[in-house]
Amino acid sequence: MNKRIAILVVLSLLAGVMIPFVVYGEEHEYNLEELALRAKQIFEIPDDYDTFNSSISSYGGRTYYYFNWRDSSRKLNDISVTIDSNGLVTSYSTYDPKAPEEQRLPRVTKDEAINLAVSFIERLGNGISNSIEYDDTNYYAAASDPNYNLRFIRTADGIPFIDNDLNISISKGSGKTTSLYLNWTGDAEFSGLDGIMDLESARNAYKKIPGLQLVYKISDQFPRPLDSSGQELSHYLVYAPRDNITMIDPWTGEPVISGYGPYGMGGGKAEAMDQGGITPVEKEELEKLKGLLSSAEADKKSRDLLDIGDDYLMDSQSLYPSWKNKNDYNWSTSFSKNSGAENSIFIEVSIDARSGELISLYINNSANEGKKPTLGREKAREIAEDFVRKTIPNLMDSIRSPIEYNISEAERLQYFIFNRYIGDIQVEGDSITVVVDTFDGSIASYNKSWYSGSFPLSEGIITLDEAYKALIESVGFGLGYRIIPVEEKGIWSDLVRLVYQTNPQRAPYIDPFTGEPLDYSGNPYRTRQAISYGDLDNTYAKDKIMILTEYGITLPGENFMPKSQIIQKDFMRYLWAAMNSYRLDREVSDDTIYQELTDSGIIRDDEINREGKITKAEAAKFVVRAKGYEKIALIQGIYANIFEDSNAIDKDYKGYVTLAYGLGILKGDNSGYIRADYFLKREDAASIIFEFAFNGS
Repeated sequence: MNKRIAILVVLSLLAGVMIPFVVYGEEHEYNLEELALRAKQIFEIPDDYDTFNSSISSYGGRTYYYFNWRDSSRKLNDISVTIDSNGLVTSYSTYDPKAPEEQRLPRVTKDEAINLAVSFIERLGNGISNSIEYDDTNYYAAASDPNYNLRFIRTADGIPFIDNDLNISISKGSGKTTSLYLNWTGDAEFSGLDGIMDLESARNAYKKIPGLQLVYKISDQFPRPLDSSGQELSHYLVYAPRDNITMIDPWTGEPVISGYGPYGMGGGKAEAMDQGGITPVEKEELEKLKGLLSSAEADKKSRDLLDIGDDYLMDSQSLYPSWKNKNDYNWSTSFSKNSGAENSIFIEVSIDARSGELISLYINNSANEGKKPTLGREKAREIAEDFVRKTIPNLMDSIRSPIEYNISEAERLQYFIFNRYIGDIQVEGDSITVVVDTFDGSIASYNKSWYSGSFPLSEGIITLDEAYKALIESVGFGLGYRIIPVEEKGIWSDLVRLVYQTNPQRAPYIDPFTGEPLDYSGNPYRTRQAISYGDLDNTYAKDKIMILTEYGITLPGENFMPKSQIIQKDFMRYLWAAMNSYRLDREVSDDTIYQELTDSGIIRDDEINREGKITKAEAAKFVVRAKGYEKIALIQGIYANIFEDSNAIDKDYKGYVTLAYGLGILKGDNSGYIRADYFLKREDAASIIFEFAFNGS
């Protein structure tokens, strides 16, 4: 049977299936065939496809229909569309199987792409185009990306609703939409602004509760910075919102929790439990380390700590390094007891392999499953605190409970967390967590996460008032709608709420020494701003330099100095920037750039000469390596003498130079000469990097 006929048969069979379809608040009955036709009309899908697939799924109270068109001759693009049960298009994507994967100079500007995106969004209907605003906050342009990836945020009466957005990709070459993803709460109810406090009152309310505090946050920088004694610093110091609370109610000033409470939604194994075992050979070697408990000693110590009797069988045991403290090891031992089909107990214990201190505990008693709480939360808290006091009496002065909000007592398993403090500075990621089973008052789990290394000094920091001022002025604070999970009788649902909040698109972190805003990695926050050099009128590479700046590919300084000779470290920074345009919103040192380029084989240790001038042949070598073509460049005897001065090219560079020229990255002098030994000017370097980024196939 002809495939087109088969499609029509399928659609006609589906035609009797009716679903509610809501447009502009009016409910209509549309069948699946009409939905498919609607998708074809919106996205101008022709009738020439011979393969059509559809599927359905349902979650969150919404049903989603997935339509896919494909041409077996591969002459037409593959197209996928998703429409939800309210007739709302939630995704669209198209793929050209024949499109060459090449970097090319954009034929469409970013501003043109934004206008094209708006026109495309208008096709969706449902008033979406009138309820969104373009958001440029975290936009970055990668030279290697064939699309402009644009984000639009939903608004209601001018108030941003950042949890609802539309992401759309526009081809830099054709201006066509390649994908669209819509995250939209169709039944959102917006409260309006009647009766809310003014911005200044909200700022004062936020300053009181939850407020800011000093926090040692975990660093994700590698290599990590060193302290004065040469030890790695795994943390950095910031002013941050207390308990990570960034929102308050605009009527009452009370904190608003942006999640399922500070303790999660349900029971489960402690996060640090069972990091994975090691082989018997590795275990035997590790047991030779001085001071580590043997397997038998770990078994006995675990049983003694928790009164685990001989009627419990040891199921498994593993020795593994601590993920937080690199010189420490933990023993993890699993026990079980089966007292019948409906009563089994599983226990997993992790202890320090040297001191025998309890690190974590998890108990699953099947007899308690489905039982109702018999204890209130306050009684459970007493049990948790007594267990902590008994287990780590020496650390009681170093832990504090966070302020609790919206804690449900309906759950049988009640969570309690005790955060670590050094003086008045909280240590992120360091805490004691205890879970109490309120059916019988037993401990269901325990976990100690505690860093044993050193921390940065806290001398010379700015005051709390100065930190507040910096947060308000540098990060931002204002009104917004947010989706807030709420719990009622054990059932969680999403509620759209109006809040005052710190800027949700920025890290709410302030450097306690300088007052500068920081990003989520602890680096100074930087916006990607286009540089406008003031000395480009007399350079042949003006247009190329300006296009590179649009993508953040720049050289430091207010002036470009195009006629000056470029030194190696500036050329390597230029090349690195073209390869890492997604990372150009933070400062990167020369040391880091050289380390990364060395690790990737683009430059060798014996080739590093940071302040030295760079020849055209050397530049060819680096860009050919960056393209991944070095093995081809090193093949001897295959490169013809295509330049008037080919014989003057060093034989070790001939392949690099000829290949870079063939790729369009390197240019001659318009008289047949390549002049491989010519020292590059900065304008020459810009031309090479431009061709590398956009035209080098």
